[in-house]
Amino acid sequence: MMLSAQLLAAANQPTSGGWYDTVLYPFKWVTAWVLVGIHKGLTVLGLPEGPGVTWVLSIVVLTIFVRLLIIPLFIKQIKSTRGMSAIQPQIKEIQEKYKGRNDQVSKQQMSQETMALYKEYGVNPMASCFPLLIQLPILAALYRVLWQMPLIAKNPGAHIGGFDSKLASEMDKSTVFGVYLSDTFTNSASNPTTTKILIITAVVLYAGLMFLQQFINMRRNMNASNPQQMRMMKMMVYVMPLMTAWFGFIVQIGVLVYLVVTMVVSFIQQLFVMHYLPTPGSPAHDAQMRRHQEKYDKFKEETLTEYNQKLSELGLSGEDVAKGMRLEVKANRKGKDDPFSGLDNGEQLRQGVELHKETQDRLHKKAQDLELEEKPRKPVKQSRMMTALQKKAEEQQAAMRPSTRNAQAQPKRLTRAQRDAQAKRRRQAQGLSEQEKAKRRQARRKNNANTNRRKNR
Repeated sequence: MMLSAQLLAAANQPTSGGWYDTVLYPFKWVTAWVLVGIHKGLTVLGLPEGPGVTWVLSIVVLTIFVRLLIIPLFIKQIKSTRGMSAIQPQIKEIQEKYKGRNDQVSKQQMSQETMALYKEYGVNPMASCFPLLIQLPILAALYRVLWQMPLIAKNPGAHIGGFDSKLASEMDKSTVFGVYLSDTFTNSASNPTTTKILIITAVVLYAGLMFLQQFINMRRNMNASNPQQMRMMKMMVYVMPLMTAWFGFIVQIGVLVYLVVTMVVSFIQQLFVMHYLPTPGSPAHDAQMRRHQEKYDKFKEETLTEYNQKLSELGLSGEDVAKGMRLEVKANRKGKDDPFSGLDNGEQLRQGVELHKETQDRLHKKAQDLELEEKPRKPVKQSRMMTALQKKAEEQQAAMRPSTRNAQAQPKRLTRAQRDAQAKRRRQAQGLSEQEKAKRRQARRKNNANTNRRKNR
């Protein structure tokens, strides 16, 4: 929706000037220079200069370059989204902890604990916006650059970025299947019929790839245990392609080339994500876990074979190593430094125990790398600080004098006589009926009330 609104705003602007072009000017300048640089690089590789396929390939290379540029942000977006889903129970606990507390100190503490949780799990709530924040200005800038190509081509003194009148004329006359890159569905300087057919084909291809990508993602890379997310995804599978297809009839052929190539690269990225970074609990994740388990089983078999071979070279068996480990545990309890001194095969036992520890460490590390075991998470500085502050606050709360409201919930310090009387009442209460127990409790309350009144006097 944001993308469509921006493109509609651009369509309503004049070919030159206006606040939209003023805001976009830095992006247009960079986009124009990158296009010219890519074009020169392609001509160095042997592609023809002047109007033609080289300018079309320049847009394709620009698209691939942008997608490669945002791969780190794309991966961070995925990990942050998964992390946000994983820490939702902890976030709800923090919110429940400060529920109903609207003072500034409580709000600040809740914010600090939430940020510490984000940092501990490496989550950035804004990470999902980063790829869009990079792609949207480039797409809008390319739209305006292509829009201004005919104007710059006709004006020898006009230029934008690396485009002068000559290069603008070359790009303006470049064609895709006989249609100019600057042609639109309603404004074609080449062949209107061919232009409409090409645009309809490109829009169908673009919307179809988007539908296929989201459909595969829903079937293979979604956690079925989240019904709300599944319902939203099902709606987006059918609605989003229709919503994004209509503005394909507004933009130029060159922008459609950019969009189609973007969707192709995005589809390939989605397949990569499902294979290497699937959503936990999804069918793709189950398939990945099966692959990882097979890799781990093979690694374990090879590692244990190597371990047994080295044990044989030391003249030890598995029982000998187990005996050595028991000796080491006993020695540690008694504070002895060397549990193997005085034994005939003490040096071999020491090497066997070290070899066993090393082998187990290798197996654990491999299991953690394959996500079969959870890696130990080091607490960050802010998390340790929040834990210390919370502990200090609990100690201060415990040291405070309990108020009248919660005095009954505090443990009472009884004297020896009071404890004896309490034990006597318990012994006497055994075998009594519920009515008799209730009468005794009522009598004790009345007696305590009379005692308190006498003290207050």
